[in-house]
This record gives sequence, C-alpha cells and structure tokens, in this order.
Amino acid sequence: MPTRLRMRAPAALLLASVLTSACAADPAPTRDLALRRVVLYQNGIGYFERSGALRNDRLKLRLRSHEIDDVLKTLVVIESGASTNTATKPSTVTVLLPSSAPRPAEGEEPEPTWLNVVLSPRPTRELSIAYAVPTAAWKAAYRVVLPDRDKGDKTAAASKAALLQAWALIDNVSDEDWVGIHLTLASGAPMSFETDLRSPRFIKRPGASYDFGETAPTGPVYAERIAIADQDADGIGDANDACPTERGALNPDPSKNGCPQLARVLLSSSDIRILSLIQFDKDSSQIKPASFILLDEVAHVLRENPRIRALTVEGHASSGEKDPWGLSSRRASEVKKQLLQRGVTTEIKTSGAGETKPIANNATEEGRIKNRRVEFHVEHAQPESDRNVPAGRATASALSQTAPAQTAIRDLAGSVRYDITHPVTIPKSSTTLVTIINEYIPGEEIFLFRPDTNMPGSDRHPMRAARIENKSGFGLQAGPVAVFGGGTFVGEGVLGKLNPGDTAMIPYGIDSSTSVEVAAKEISKPVRLISLARGQMTVEDSRILTTTYSIAAGLQAPARIFLRHIRGAAFTATDLPPGTETTQGAYLVPIPIQEKRSSTLSIEERRPERHVLDILVTDGERLAAYLHNSRLHPDVEKPIREVVDLRNQIGRITRNISAIRTQLNDLGQQSSELRDNIQAIEKTPRAGALQQRLLDRLGATTKQMDDLMAKLSTATVDLAESRARLVESLRDLRIDEVPESEDEKTGKNGAGKAAP
Repeated sequence: MPTRLRMRAPAALLLASVLTSACAADPAPTRDLALRRVVLYQNGIGYFERSGALRNDRLKLRLRSHEIDDVLKTLVVIESGASTNTATKPSTVTVLLPSSAPRPAEGEEPEPTWLNVVLSPRPTRELSIAYAVPTAAWKAAYRVVLPDRDKGDKTAAASKAALLQAWALIDNVSDEDWVGIHLTLASGAPMSFETDLRSPRFIKRPGASYDFGETAPTGPVYAERIAIADQDADGIGDANDACPTERGALNPDPSKNGCPQLARVLLSSSDIRILSLIQFDKDSSQIKPASFILLDEVAHVLRENPRIRALTVEGHASSGEKDPWGLSSRRASEVKKQLLQRGVTTEIKTSGAGETKPIANNATEEGRIKNRRVEFHVEHAQPESDRNVPAGRATASALSQTAPAQTAIRDLAGSVRYDITHPVTIPKSSTTLVTIINEYIPGEEIFLFRPDTNMPGSDRHPMRAARIENKSGFGLQAGPVAVFGGGTFVGEGVLGKLNPGDTAMIPYGIDSSTSVEVAAKEISKPVRLISLARGQMTVEDSRILTTTYSIAAGLQAPARIFLRHIRGAAFTATDLPPGTETTQGAYLVPIPIQEKRSSTLSIEERRPERHVLDILVTDGERLAAYLHNSRLHPDVEKPIREVVDLRNQIGRITRNISAIRTQLNDLGQQSSELRDNIQAIEKTPRAGALQQRLLDRLGATTKQMDDLMAKLSTATVDLAESRARLVESLRDLRIDEVPESEDEKTGKNGAGKAAP
C-alpha cells in the first residue's frame, strides 16, 4: 500500500502531495463537480474551474496523459467555509498519480488516465477546484466597414468612422461538453512550460571524504529571457476627410478677377461647385480684398442650404513658395475664418495640399497665380430617406445591429480579458463564434502604394486599404479582416497585433485605374571646407537623393494616398508633408488626391560625405565651390583664396599647354604630308608651280610650329613657377576643422516638396 503524505492547508491550496500509485476503480465524482468557468489564452493554455458537492471522499479526474503534469502544477482546491481559524478545518488533500502509461505510437491518441484527489475527511460543503491544461488557442477574426459614400447610411458615427467588429473562434477539443459555462478569452500569453513532475528525479551530489557541513549543493541557474517586441507605434492621428467633389475653373485675368458677375457658386441637387479664384500673393495667406465678394456668395449659399453638413476648405501653393505645406494650410484656415465671420454655421474642416495638385503650369507666372488657390469640397447633411436604401445592404449602421458585442472587456495583469456576458454552451469537438467587439473607431478608406511581391501590379498601382486607429484602449490580436464598403464585401486583409493607439493600414485589393510612377536621381553637391593640412583639403559633400512620385488618380479614388517611401541608408529627410507616419525603415507619406486628377510629390533626402582632396591635382573650380559655401574668417580665407587662385592659374596653364600640344601635333602631321607631296613631284618638270606652292606652305607651317614651341616653352616655365609657388604656399598653411554654420546645417536636411 503506498505511503501517503498528509498536511493541513488553508482554504486555497496547491498540490498537497504527489504519490505514484495504481488507481482502483472508483465512481466518478466529477459528475458532482460541474464545469463552471473556462479561461482560454492565446498560447494554448486553458484554465478550468469546477464546483459542486462530493458524495464521498474522493474526486476522480479523467485526464489525458499530457495534461497530468500541468494539473499537478496548477491544481487549486477550495472548501467553502473551511479555514484554519474556524472550527471547520479544511480537509487534508492527497493526490494519487496513476502508474506511468506507455507512450502512444505516432498518430495515435493517448488513452485517458485517472487522477485521484482524496480529501480526508470528506468535505460536507461545496468544493471548488481549478487547474490549467493545454487546449486549443482561441483565434480572432475581424470585419471593418468603411465609411459609406452612399448617403443611405445615415448613422452619424458611420459617416465619420469605420465600424470594427471582432469575433473569437473557440474550439472545444476536450472530451466533455461545455454546458452553460462562464467563458473568458485572454489576449495575453502567460509563461507556461512543459515540466515532467511524475518521473522520479535523483540529484547527483558532489563527493566528499572529510567535510560533512550542512551546505547544500546548488543546481544550475537558468537565465530569464525577456523578448521585447519592437512596436513601433507610432500615435499621430488624422481627421476624416469629406468625399472629394469637382473643382471649379480659375480665371487669373486681373481685369476680370473680383468682378461680382464672375464669382459663380453653382448649387445642384447632388453637389456644390464653386468656380472662381480666391486670390493670394506669393508666400502670403492673406486674402486679397477683391475676393471678399466671392466669399460673401459662398457664405450666402452655405447659410441658405442647411443640408450641407460639412465643408472642407483645401489650400494649395505654387512652386517656389516657402513652406508650401504650412502655407497651403494657413490659406485654408484664413478662408475658414472669413466664412465663420460671415455667419456660416456649417462644420468647416481645413487641409493643405502643398504644391502637389497644380492645375496650371508652374513654369509660368500665370500658371503659378492659378495654383495659389483654395478649393471647396462639400457633403450633404440631409441623407436620403430610408426607403431609398436597398434592402440587405451591408452598411455600418445595419451591421452594427446584427452582431452586438457579448463581452465585458477589462485589463488584467497586462493582458486584455473578454468576459462573455452570458453562459456559453459548446459541445465537445466543435467550434463556436462569439462577438467580442462591435464599435466605431477612427477609420477611412485610403490608397496605399507599397510594392509587394505577393501582389502583382503593386509596383505600378496602389492598393486599396482600410486605415484604422485603435482607440479602444485594448490591444487587438492578429487575425484575418473582412472589409466592407459601399454596402458590400470588397476584399480581405490580414491584421497584425495592434496595440492601443496604434494605426494599421489593411490592404484588401489593388486599384488598376490609378497609377503611380516613381523616378529617382542621385547627385553630389559641394557643401563646405572642413580642414586643410599638408596640401590636402578635407571637404564635405551632400549626397542628394530625390525621389519623385507621380500619381494619376482614377475613378472612385479616396481622399488620400499613402506612399511607403523606403529611407535611404544614412539619409535624412525633413519638411515632409503633414501627417507623415514613420515606420521602421520607411516613411508613410500622405498625399491628398482627387479622382481623374494628377498629383506629384518629390522627396529629397541628404547624406553628408567627407572626402580628402589633393590640392596639387584637384581642379581649382571644384576647390572654389567648397570655399564659396564656407564661412571663414577673413584672415583664414585670404591665404586659401590665394591657393585656390594659384590652382586655377595652374589649371589654365595646363589647359593652354594641352591646346598647344594639340596644335603642334596637327601641324606636324600637315608638315609630314607636305614633305611627302613635295618629294613625290620633285622630278616632274610640269609641277614646278605646284611644288613652289607646297614649299611656301611648308615654310609657313614650320614657322607656326616654331612660334608654338616658343609658347610651349614659356608656358612650361610658367607652370613650373606656379607649381613651385603653390607648393611653397601650402608648406605652412594649416586650418583646423571649421565649425559648421546654421545655414550649412539646414542645407544638409532634405525636403519633401511637390514638383510642377
């Protein structure tokens, strides 16, 4: 008979004793302890709670062989009302382990085993036990319903945000039905390990012949590894834009601008078109007084048409203006200010497009005047009646009512827990779906240009994507995403883990009607002189990488396209468009677009590079370029200027010598040809006159060669003297590192700017 270890324990206790034994055939008291609660984790661990009344002193648990060790580690036994401080003492708990069973063959299911929990004396009150065992991890699946352009979806939230719905797929792979249980789904993955607790373990002790002290031997110490995910969250948000509408033509003729009869505001049943020019001077956001009449008309239309619920004023800049992104935004803000002062109560948003959307040629002043403008994009406040909405359309408002969330969400121990709010029944060997999220979050439809080898054509066309921002306050787990738009299914994407505050762009299809062309060029530009010593000049160049994106938007284009621009190694870009998001190794650059319109953006990145130039062999003009860009003290600049002038002089002499030698070579060939011709006709009596002409030409050529030889001799002497003077000037010339000026620092930074 096996020896049993008994011990008194408080109300909640872990394993009281572990003892290997052959189990006798006992009735199954687990029928008395019904399954009450299940907590499922995403690392394949499940936590199970049971409670009920025992009919004898033995609880018999039917387990699979691979579950035994996990039960031994996590088993908790609680007797209701029992305490070491009361008259009702808790029972002594003894756990009897089954004999080790042979391992099943590969592909075979292990035979179930029985674990006996003996309580002495038998509890007379309700008993609860809890333990953790391996089980199937729950999975997440999502649905994103994009803001509907169709005004049939009249839900205010749906018009400004995306509907996010999430389901949990739960697999009951156990041998029992889960009936009326309280189910919790945890997003975290608590640390859990496979541990062999059943097999006897003997610890080898060190040998000792004389020291019988009480110090126990130490075992191995294992390192604790903490893996930190590189989450790069970004945290920058962007308001939802209205659907784009057609823009009016502009008239830059000074004789006609500002005339009341030409300030046209056209209102139709479907949209508003404002066809005129709001005038701005170069680099200015102040509206010219001549445009106030147009603003009066715009304000009148907005006041008289309350169905217009939102107006977006989009500012634009021309090429050559300073800070085009900020300037275009300020122009839009100034127009908004003027409209509000005229009593407009419509919601007005502002945005700036920089110089990315020219409507005229920026190479001419007339075209630049046209491009310094604002545009008005509107949407209607009064939606169509419900009878005009086709039955069964999958709009956000409709779908939000079909799948109400069945969970209470809380944060516990660093993980999100979804507590299902009603009892759940899941038959064994079956799967069920539970709605865990059903709420509106910031979201919009966008284009995402990100060439991907898994998406053919993505190197020329952008992908349609759902851009969502996790404002739920809880992390979203990875899973597939079904995307709906316009009342129907439009595609499917994959969502990675999304932390609170993170933004995700979920591609779900490619748009072949919109094209993106990418052109890149790289040049090197002299920046400054750094130092000079022993005839060598250390200089700094700026390696400039310019990438130009040309976007031709097709039909049904969203309000924005995000360009995934890979950052060049060690390059830096600044002055990027507002709202640019940074990811690891790339920028996500937003550009406002309109259907059937073209936009262009140039991103300039710079990288400093140092070089050492040998002054004796480097072209003087190149040396002068570094000197021109450096701010030097006059006492320092003067000797360097003299050296550069000498190097330019050497360059001129060298080029002159090269030209003389070329002429000498040509004249030498002519002289050789003349001698050959004279020799050929010298015995011909009738060629006397011709021979004389050839002799005269040979004499002239010889004289030219003599003159050039004299010039060559002089130039050679001059070159030697100039070289000697240069060497002498460099002998003691030394300049320590020159500090970088603020202008030079600014010049290193790249810029993101639009091209005409």
